[in-house]
Amino acid sequence: MTTDSYPVRTLRAPWGHLIVFGGKDVECRSQPTSYRGWFWVHQGLQIDLEGEHLVAASALTLGAIIGAARIVDCVQDWHSAWAVPGTYHWVLEDRVYLPDPLRLRGKQNWWYDAATLSLPDPASLHAAPRALAVPDATARRAGRAGTPPAAPRTVTPPRIGGAVMSPDTGRKAR
Repeated sequence: MTTDSYPVRTLRAPWGHLIVFGGKDVECRSQPTSYRGWFWVHQGLQIDLEGEHLVAASALTLGAIIGAARIVDCVQDWHSAWAVPGTYHWVLEDRVYLPDPLRLRGKQNWWYDAATLSLPDPASLHAAPRALAVPDATARRAGRAGTPPAAPRTVTPPRIGGAVMSPDTGRKAR
């Protein structure tokens, strides 16, 4: 383990994708974090069934660090369409994408990997084009409440190197 780099957080798809490419400005968690600063967004191999209707599966890069974001606060009452009541809201700013995703096996909690030392500083990267509008809270809740979800929104992030993995790779049955 090395601490000469930023920590990495593995998120299920499509949540990592929505942070980097879709304008998701808060990460909802059951536990608070005292960490403030940049972290690498690693999108895991699993697709969360609650969010699968938000992004076309063909747009997802799974099992890779796809970008970075900066945690600036942790509160329970953030004013965002993405904020889920009753959770801790890790407030995110400066979300940027990695032009060449770095394929790594994900882990739970915060983790470090020597391979991230070769990545550029997140502050030198660019924000992704915002091809995805932030959905309103009604559209998000429709998918969670069991009512028919909104049609998939297609977001095609820049792809420079690296293949897009099958949307079924690593998906566990519930």
